[in-house]
Amino acid sequence: MSKVAVKRLGEREYMFTFEGEDHTMGSLLQHYLQADERVDTAYYAKTHPLEEKIAVYVKLATDADPVEVLREALEKIASDAREFREKLLEAYKKAGIDVEG
Repeated sequence: MSKVAVKRLGEREYMFTFEGEDHTMGSLLQHYLQADERVDTAYYAKTHPLEEKIAVYVKLATDADPVEVLREALEKIASDAREFREKLLEAYKKAGIDVEG
């Protein structure tokens, strides 16, 4: 991620823009934000098909700090990715498949 900006759209409604990101990050953020009890609604959209930029829209169910909610979602994504990688490498090792870690 090269640049992230936040804009308040209304009461408890925010738009985060991410430059240098695409559907992969948008889909992950949408999924993880929707799983957060503090979030009422979360979705994303590509700002333009030729741009590597997404907008993530979040409506909070509480008065939580939107930046903190986003940060925690990003940390959970990173943590789950690390855990998946470790389990995958372990499975490869058990199967006798040599991969560089």
